[in-house]
Amino acid sequence: MSRSMKQFHDAQWHIVQQAGGLLLNRSISKPQLHSLKSTRHLILAVSFWHSSFSKLINSQGYYLHSLYNWLKLTLIPSEVEKLSPSWFEELIEAYNRVLPYATTASKAIKSFVQVIHGISEQQAEEMKTKKEVEDGLRELDKKSEEIRNIDKKLYLSNSRVGILGLPGGGSWSDAQDPLAKKKKKLREHQRRVEEDTRAKVFNDLHAGLLRLFEAMTEFSDASAQALEKFCGSHDRPT
Repeated sequence: MSRSMKQFHDAQWHIVQQAGGLLLNRSISKPQLHSLKSTRHLILAVSFWHSSFSKLINSQGYYLHSLYNWLKLTLIPSEVEKLSPSWFEELIEAYNRVLPYATTASKAIKSFVQVIHGISEQQAEEMKTKKEVEDGLRELDKKSEEIRNIDKKLYLSNSRVGILGLPGGGSWSDAQDPLAKKKKKLREHQRRVEEDTRAKVFNDLHAGLLRLFEAMTEFSDASAQALEKFCGSHDRPT
């Protein structure tokens, strides 16, 4: 099982390593409320993975040490002597050799949770900016319409007394909108925020996944080697 897990994590690491640039260059849809919810669900899922992984590693160690202590208390002295250096002690040693890799993997999972937290915050900030820009554009459109109506009234009033009004018979083009520059600045600000957020999200995600799968690959590889060495020294099947 450990060997298969190592192969899967190794393949995942290579895929993420090669896919980083491709992901960033793809056209990505803008974050919506459902994508923000999906990100928060992912936080819960990876947090549960981290908790379960840590409990598994700690429980294995607690079980091995408890069982060894129970055997020492239960067996008669002559049998206790046979336990050292026994296959059981070697199994504990194998666990202890793998433990540093398990600790590193656990930290990598926890770190990935923080990466997703950061992505969630960035998505929320981008949606906030989007709403602010949309509200600002609506307000500017409202003011533009008010100015347009005033100019139309002036045109009609001036035309009655023979004064030249707006070109085009009182009609407006976008280029004549006095608030067009402000609207353009708002849209450019939103686009910059989207581009910066997208770049940061994928850079953080790419780096986080690389660290995660690298740590999991090393852990599963160390586990497989430790078990194979232990089983091989005692003629036990892997």
